[in-house]
Amino acid sequence: MPSWLGPFLVFDIFVTLIVVAVVTKKLKFNVNIKVNSSGPIDLKGMTEFAKDEHGKIGDYLRANFSGQPEQLMTVLEALIEQLDSDAKSRGLTFDRRTLKALLAGSVRGHHVVKPKELDEALEKLAA
Repeated sequence: MPSWLGPFLVFDIFVTLIVVAVVTKKLKFNVNIKVNSSGPIDLKGMTEFAKDEHGKIGDYLRANFSGQPEQLMTVLEALIEQLDSDAKSRGLTFDRRTLKALLAGSVRGHHVVKPKELDEALEKLAA
């Protein structure tokens, strides 16, 4: 057996597993990174803030959103205000677009709102 065949087979198996995972939708690739900043970004602070707020957002959604799309705007607006207040209490300042992005990611993670309804509500939410 040629010496190059072993590493090639390992690479082939690895690629095959990735293709199978993507096709069966067990592995999702969704990368969307946008950075628009006029100053330095505290990525560590933002990451910790997002992790801490994720549970609060889920609790708020379960308590205040019954699944009616017309309710979603007021719930999201209240959550944006809460996120802004919590960020300021930690000494973090985020623009509204960043808060909306953090909120959208968290709401999607909780699977409480249909993605299309969430996108429509976030577009209507004041900038």
